[in-house]
Amino acid sequence: MTDKSIQFLNVDDVEPSVSKVLTIKGVQHKFKQASVGEFVSEMKRIRALQKKYSGESELDQIDLMEAMIESQKLSVKNAFPTVNEEDLNGLNNDQLAAIREFIQKQFDVDNEEAKDDLGNAPAAKKKSKR
Repeated sequence: MTDKSIQFLNVDDVEPSVSKVLTIKGVQHKFKQASVGEFVSEMKRIRALQKKYSGESELDQIDLMEAMIESQKLSVKNAFPTVNEEDLNGLNNDQLAAIREFIQKQFDVDNEEAKDDLGNAPAAKKKSKR
């Protein structure tokens, strides 16, 4: 006897697991969770930066610092797409680092909470019908 039951998963009903808001100059910006493709592109971009600036010279280190700051800005812009370039450029280094840490820390927490004792992700939550 064969089981003829069919199960379906509509990924359009799956809610993002992360909801956070960044406030800059009194304006709130909602977090946009990266797609799989965006995440892979970000990892490739970071790896390319590390390879490009792996030298020991002082100039390489300055170039690396500049590239890392630009990379951090891009990461913030990707996570909070409504932040305008002027506000992003107006941040000081501590503010930029705090935003990156905020993004990373929440990402780490969400990943840990999403796993069961075996390290498996839980069943997806469905969007509420409004």
